[in-house]
Amino acid sequence: MENVIAGVFIIMDKPFRIGDRILLPKSLGGTYSSWGDVQDIGLRTTHVRSTDGIMLTIPNNLLTKDVVVNFSRSNDVELRVRIRLGLTPKWENASTAEKIVNDIAANHPDICQEKPKPPEVVLRDFGDYEVIMEIRYFVKNPRKMRPSKSFFIKEILRRFEEEDVSLAFPVRVNMNSDVDLEDLGF
Repeated sequence: MENVIAGVFIIMDKPFRIGDRILLPKSLGGTYSSWGDVQDIGLRTTHVRSTDGIMLTIPNNLLTKDVVVNFSRSNDVELRVRIRLGLTPKWENASTAEKIVNDIAANHPDICQEKPKPPEVVLRDFGDYEVIMEIRYFVKNPRKMRPSKSFFIKEILRRFEEEDVSLAFPVRVNMNSDVDLEDLGF
């Protein structure tokens, strides 16, 4: 009965429609992907195809107990994507990385260049062994979020390697070994 009442609320309130991309409830998201496209809305259940291609039959009460995030319905369709990475904390390293990232963002067709905001690179903070860089950009279509992020990460890795920009990683030194600390940058 709880699912039927929830189904009536979904049909009346219309938080999502067939074809919309929604964020799945947290109880399902970790198992079957975090997102899905609504295929059918019934009184008792809603059918959602996850981005992994799995057809999920979700009891409507699960969809009304959690926040419904609908990526397809908005007046401003642009969605923000963030990428964080740790850089070796040296001025030349960080400034070269910033130039590369700005160039990648400026030359990707799915990345919004002006509206709502142009892509930006922010040095957020110092970590334990790195300076944390965050890349922020917008895409017009929720289906472009993951592919653009994957492309961006691959390009970062390729370009950083070509231009000797180093990503940070923890270093453990065994003081009983014959290691020259200058070889590690200390």
